[in-house]
Amino acid sequence: MTKMANLSSLECVTTPDDTAVSFRVGTTEFAIPMGSLIDKDAEIAKMQEDGHLIGNHTFHHVQLSVVGEEIFLQELEETNRVLEGILQEEVIFVRPPYGDWTKAVELEVDMLPVLWDIDPLDWCTENTTKVVRAVLEEAEDQSIILMHDYYATSVDAALEIVDELLDEGYRFVTVEEIVVE
Repeated sequence: MTKMANLSSLECVTTPDDTAVSFRVGTTEFAIPMGSLIDKDAEIAKMQEDGHLIGNHTFHHVQLSVVGEEIFLQELEETNRVLEGILQEEVIFVRPPYGDWTKAVELEVDMLPVLWDIDPLDWCTENTTKVVRAVLEEAEDQSIILMHDYYATSVDAALEIVDELLDEGYRFVTVEEIVVE
């Protein structure tokens, strides 16, 4: 039986020579259409075209327990409006910033929350080896790996992680495929 994993990234992870495309297939992209991403309609559409599942991560990366349920729900709605205009389909997955989610919010939205079981804290270190080690030590069938593109070292780590996990027999899939299994 093939083991499955999902590399859940915050934004479209790219490098100047576009090498990151090699590991983006079968990932789930949680886009934040705020600031500079608002003008990235074509990039988000291309991610969808390439087979990525696009999900909601709120408009301003707000934390539910800080802003409250009403503002959080508005953030989800605003983001869905933007993404659905780009994708021409309903957005059904949400990765709540900071993993902050409640059953009350879940009952208010027709969306599935996606949390993760591996967080290598790549957003707070530029140590590629540390990030790679953190993921490889925790990876198991159906793992959802949280990664960001804040530092170039995260992209380097992701490339190493994918190569290693593929060598170990993993297959990268979208969150939707893990949820359906």
